[in-house]
Amino acid sequence: GYGQQGSYPSAPPAGYGAAATQNRPGMVTAAAVLAFISGGLGLIGGLLAFSVIGSFGVPSSLVIFVILGLVISAGLIYGGVQALQGKNFVILLGLAAASIVINLISMLIYFQASSLISFIFPILIIVFLVNPQSKAWITSRGGKTFG
Repeated sequence: GYGQQGSYPSAPPAGYGAAATQNRPGMVTAAAVLAFISGGLGLIGGLLAFSVIGSFGVPSSLVIFVILGLVISAGLIYGGVQALQGKNFVILLGLAAASIVINLISMLIYFQASSLISFIFPILIIVFLVNPQSKAWITSRGGKTFG
């Protein structure tokens, strides 16, 4: 006789597979939500301001602030989407910083107590995005951030 036939060799060990992706930190979601709220309110306020500007004699510096506000507001919404997708924090961080500067200049020229509230959202956005967990998450996804 021929004897017993050998068995097939065992399968090679399974690979490690793709790296597990981290869940998005709550701070990133919170920063994006604040950007959406701030951007949406800024767009509504800016559009309302433009509808009123025509009927009153308004200084040109105020018109410039309204235009800057509209641009920053639209950018905040875009930056919030980029942050949620883990693509880019730089846009939202830059626009939040610009928002603080514009609010500060506006407050120095046309002081209103309600202007103080407009500082809260951009400051929180920056704090949430520079958090170590947020930075680690976007870096792991290949996104852009400062530092």
